Amino acid sequence: MRGTRSVVRRRLAGALFALLPLGAWAADPQITSMTDTPDPATAGGLYTYAVGIDNTDAGDATNTVLTLNVPSGATFVSASPANANCVATSATLVTCSIGTLVSNPSSDPALRRTINLTWRALVAGGGGAVIAGTATVTSDNDTNLTNNTQSVNTTVNSGADLRLTKTDAPDPVIGGANITYTLTAFNDGPNAAGNLVLSDSLPGSSTFISASGDGWSCSHTAGVVTCTRNGPLAVGASAPPVTVVATVNASGGNITNSASINPAVGVTPDPNTDNNTATISTSDNDPNPTNNSASITYNTLPDGADLRIAKSKSPNPVAQG
Repeated sequence: MRGTRSVVRRRLAGALFALLPLGAWAADPQITSMTDTPDPATAGGLYTYAVGIDNTDAGDATNTVLTLNVPSGATFVSASPANANCVATSATLVTCSIGTLVSNPSSDPALRRTINLTWRALVAGGGGAVIAGTATVTSDNDTNLTNNTQSVNTTVNSGADLRLTKTDAPDPVIGGANITYTLTAFNDGPNAAGNLVLSDSLPGSSTFISASGDGWSCSHTAGVVTCTRNGPLAVGASAPPVTVVATVNASGGNITNSASINPAVGVTPDPNTDNNTATISTSDNDPNPTNNSASITYNTLPDGADLRIAKSKSPNPVAQG
């Protein structure tokens, strides 16, 4: 009786084993490489971890998951490729649900995978600032846990994210009148900014009058206003505004003005130039709208004659004066 039960147990175990995926207990998912680019990164700028993963055993690794932990100093931005299914599961952790990682016992480069994860450095740079990142891969049937983790330390250099805003007055402006542009530079950090260079390209339909700002030194050449200011500019602070005055020569339509702010050569770099340019469009009115229409007067005389007078203007539009 006992022998019969033993045989039944062995047959049942064999049947259950046959239901398991082939090589289910012979997978070895691992991290083959982990690099950071650029290193050093610039404070406030982007940098990317490239994490290489492979499965060098005979069985496919099931339910494979890659995690990247950056405890502090950065925020997650994006990941590629899309089929890595990477999402931020917390402020410091990104989880990539890879699924099945096919076996690659011969270490065929074509079967290896690389996942790129881009972060933005938030910590103030310089002074030995470092961001630590640790990648870990797991699966349901991993038989070797000694090669599942790698770490990288990214050095962070100083960076100051400059930003520019612009306003115009009056708007709309009358053709032949003056318009005033007010430009304000901000430092969004995370480090203090150094010397600044502001450039304003006036529209061709305007004539330069003046440019000034407290602490700024301004000049004008061929329609381009250039103003410089010596730093530092603290994090979260704005520089004194620059006022640019020009005469509008157009007699209608819109006039567009663009300006930009940048760090001077050799000072704290700006890691994000997407917000360095400000553009504004101003509506331009006719300086004398009272003569833009013609009226017609009819007078019927007693003898039946129908006299008529017509009015027109030329040229139209007419320049001021």
